[in-house]
Amino acid sequence: MSLPSLQREERRRKWLAVVVRLTMIVLLGAAGLWLVWELDKSRRAQECLESGRRNCAILQVR
Repeated sequence: MSLPSLQREERRRKWLAVVVRLTMIVLLGAAGLWLVWELDKSRRAQECLESGRRNCAILQVR
C-alpha cells in the first residue's frame, strides 16, 4: 500500500470511530431520557397512593 492509501484508510477508521461514538452518545442520551420519564411516572403514582387516593392508575393518552 502506498502512503496516500494508508492515510485514506486511517482517515476512514477515524471517521468510523467518530460515528460509533456519536451513536453511542445518542443511544445513552435516549436511554437516560426514557429512564427519567419512567422514574417520574413511578414517583407520581407513588405520591398518589401515599395521599390516600384509590384510583391512581396511569391513563394511556393517545
